[in-house]
Amino acid sequence: MKKVLLFIVEGANDSAALAKPLENLQCKNKPGEQIRFAFTNGDITSNPNTKNIKNEVTRHVKMYCDGYGMSPSRDINRVVLLFDTDGVYIPDCARVHSDGHEDPFYDENTILYDRVDNLIKIHERKRKNLEILIGLKKIFKTIPFDVYFVSCNFDHVVCGNANLTKKQKSKTADDFAKQYENDAESLYTFLNDPALTLGNDYNNSWELIKQGLTSLHRHSNMNVFLDKHYPQPIQPC
Repeated sequence: MKKVLLFIVEGANDSAALAKPLENLQCKNKPGEQIRFAFTNGDITSNPNTKNIKNEVTRHVKMYCDGYGMSPSRDINRVVLLFDTDGVYIPDCARVHSDGHEDPFYDENTILYDRVDNLIKIHERKRKNLEILIGLKKIFKTIPFDVYFVSCNFDHVVCGNANLTKKQKSKTADDFAKQYENDAESLYTFLNDPALTLGNDYNNSWELIKQGLTSLHRHSNMNVFLDKHYPQPIQPC
């Protein structure tokens, strides 16, 4: 069995959008390895049931491996986690009470929500867990681990709208997959757009996303992931 780069995302739409484009890059650039996708069915960094974020990540990796008769230490080469920032690093004053918003509504300067006090607690929990994940370099003692972000969510990065309906999210994911599954050059160009990126360095991108209102703005450090794992634009399989 080929060694696996396990890419963990929050939900099925993220997997639907990224699986084929990244599998295409993987099979050409690293034919001796394969990329596979697992999803957590929600944000494990903000979930109140997450008592130990490192254990939660390893649980999802083990659960995936058990489902396919794999062993983490034998079969997994690297684990990558991708998550939405959800505006988590903004100051509290930018979380604004709004009776008309039962779900968080994101714009360039604020999050509108009818339960601001609850949102503040959720974001505090998420920030604490993210700090642990950013500093985590290995899981299962030997498997390299990285965490990347899309801001303030995947749809925001893909189409510029952070407030899509479930139906719109599904269509956006499908459209993204169709557009880039056989076009490595365009995928590189898209994810390396200076308007989208926050530098070309892993640590620096994390420092920048934490500043001011930046985690509400349209950014991603997926360019760092591409440059690290697929350093040269290539022709698709």
